Amino acid sequence: MAAGASESNHSLYKTEDSRGLYDYWVVKYDSLGKIQWDKTIGGDNEDFLNIALTTKDGGYILGGSSSSGISGEKTGSNKGFGDYWLVKLDSNGNILWDKTIGGIYDDHPASLNQTNDGGYILVGSLGLTKTDSFGNVLWQNETISSGIGYNSVQQTKDGGYLLGADTTIFISNIFASFPKLLKTDSLGNRQSDKFFSTGPLILNPGFYSAQQTRDGGVILYGLAHVDSNKVYLSSADILKTDEYGNLQWRYTTTDLDSFYGQSRLILQPTCNGDYIFGGTYQPEDVTGGVPDYIIGKLDSLGNKKWYQIISGENNDGLTDLKTVGVNSYLLGGFSSSGIGVDKTKRNFGNSDYWILLVHDTTQNSLAAKGITSSSITGKEIKEIFVYPNPAKDILHVEVNGKATLTLTDQSGKILFIKTITNKGDINVSNLFAGLYYLKNNATGQTQKLIIIK
Repeated sequence: MAAGASESNHSLYKTEDSRGLYDYWVVKYDSLGKIQWDKTIGGDNEDFLNIALTTKDGGYILGGSSSSGISGEKTGSNKGFGDYWLVKLDSNGNILWDKTIGGIYDDHPASLNQTNDGGYILVGSLGLTKTDSFGNVLWQNETISSGIGYNSVQQTKDGGYLLGADTTIFISNIFASFPKLLKTDSLGNRQSDKFFSTGPLILNPGFYSAQQTRDGGVILYGLAHVDSNKVYLSSADILKTDEYGNLQWRYTTTDLDSFYGQSRLILQPTCNGDYIFGGTYQPEDVTGGVPDYIIGKLDSLGNKKWYQIISGENNDGLTDLKTVGVNSYLLGGFSSSGIGVDKTKRNFGNSDYWILLVHDTTQNSLAAKGITSSSITGKEIKEIFVYPNPAKDILHVEVNGKATLTLTDQSGKILFIKTITNKGDINVSNLFAGLYYLKNNATGQTQKLIIIK
């Protein structure tokens, strides 16, 4: 199953018209990559899907942000600028229920997972939220995300929850960001916090996610900006702890230091205890080259086995990967490339879903002949790239195409809204020093900004 956002009408592989500006778009494949069905789900405004999971009953749960009112497939009224929107599908893509969850401001979920009781746990702008199996809110801890951007949540073996984040601290007139683990009990009450030092100060916040490992420990992983002299430079950062939170090993890439600065690192354990990780890689630097898929493998002790770049001739961004068999991995993301290099299917629109099945046949690298690709039409996922960050006077912003951006402070107060096409500048000289958030209203993607004086 592939899922994301689309503004396309009925065309090519898409069988239904757009409901509004953006919609959820879900495509179901069989084991050979043939499309079985697709569903367009949305309201009359912007609905941007960023989380899709298979549920225990064989159906699917979709999570994202919506600014639509009651219209199309959306049955709940809009509560603020944007809300969480959960949609439950059966195995054939039929909607079983949908729920709108939000406050008076702009709300978007960062992570969603199903819990042991069949309900769901979410973390995002509303803090930590627990629902029953029908999406009804059972409880919320809104203090969880206060000032900290938690990017992942997972239920642990004891029934509590594990959250991963980066947290920003003001040190010696600059902001430094550190990976953080938070453990709660089954009702969302804090039990423990754990910070990890990074060595060089991180001037830009990174993205960190966490999951419990089979030995009861934790794997914490993300992208971190680690060079104080090159504030745009990114690298993959993976940490493994024991069950007590003690660091066992850390892998920070030095040979892959051109990970695309605004992307996330994705990590999946393999059946033999290794770890597969992936992300979006931009050759040279942020001003040259085009982004590609990249995946790599670590052994159980954090030693690198191999990495591989998979690319087309244009922009390609990896957004998810799954282990689907012994040494077989399914990669999914977006692509604006045509046939060429590793891409075997033509481009149909501005940007398409690009799905590949790859095989690790040598245990040291991916065999090129093991790549099978599928490309289906959709619209381009609009990333945000900002620099410099930290900024003092002028902030340069780059997006793919046209985007409406909203800048807010830590309290959620909207400072201004601006629409740019491809590139633009924002004057931040009148803002106080501190942490701010720049959001792409169409996609729900939010970038942390640090203003210095």
